[in-house]
Amino acid sequence: MASRSSTTDKKIEEVCSFLNERNVDGKIIQKFKDEKMDFDAIAMSSDEDLKQLGLARKGDILSLKNFCQNHMSYKKVDETKHEKKRLLQSILNFGKSSKRSKTSPESVKKAVGSSTSGKTRKVHLGWMNYSDEHNSFMQVRAKKGGGTRVVDVAVSANIDGIIRIGKEVFFPGGKSDFGNIDEFHFGLADFKCKHLLKAGSGLSDTFTLQKYVNEVKMKRVLLYITTKKNDLENDELSFDSDSDVGVTTSNDLFETNDSEVPLENPSSIIIRRELIAQQDQAYKESLEADMAKEET
Repeated sequence: MASRSSTTDKKIEEVCSFLNERNVDGKIIQKFKDEKMDFDAIAMSSDEDLKQLGLARKGDILSLKNFCQNHMSYKKVDETKHEKKRLLQSILNFGKSSKRSKTSPESVKKAVGSSTSGKTRKVHLGWMNYSDEHNSFMQVRAKKGGGTRVVDVAVSANIDGIIRIGKEVFFPGGKSDFGNIDEFHFGLADFKCKHLLKAGSGLSDTFTLQKYVNEVKMKRVLLYITTKKNDLENDELSFDSDSDVGVTTSNDLFETNDSEVPLENPSSIIIRRELIAQQDQAYKESLEADMAKEET
């Protein structure tokens, strides 16, 4: 409070000093001081307000307002420069601390250690539901609650953990367009439409997302939640490890209803997308090179 009061008094003194330089009567200057007319107060005052304080000459009024506005503008510029300098310093300090943390013994220990519970990975998660009519798993369209969702998954997550995420995404409130969550048996398939170990078997604990990423060596992680009604389960449709999901791709299935769509080979989709991304990057680099030549 004392510091703010001191700053205000200093502003008032500068106003009074300016009025004194313009040969304004001392009694008028004292009235400005008594009314605590600093830069902000004067900037908000009308000509009539200043006349009531004793400034009768138009030149004094205009000059005083201009003096205060310029002072406030300079102050804003100084504050902006100070803020930019502060932000730049904080960024530099953050960069230094990040470099130190990367090379610190603790960070090295974490890098080679087994603890990855805090790390996550973007996963493209789809849903395939078994169709009794087509005797095949069919990819569920987005408008029926399916589609492909991008979710953050802990790299330490096992099959059961990923399926839990799939249930939350595709069965909000435990319901879907195909039925309630307790009516289905759930599984997990990889990007080749091969079932991974059966959820809840105990062996699924040996699977983690990180191990899967290391194995497939693909930038984009694609997995599918698979579902089938409990009354459809039999030996032919079991979720054994490495079993094929059995996605049908014959042309006659493209005339199905809107709830389901036959699944295109996911691996070919990913490869095509990666090729497109590489082409876009090559075009961007070529364009930047051309622009650099024009500038020179």
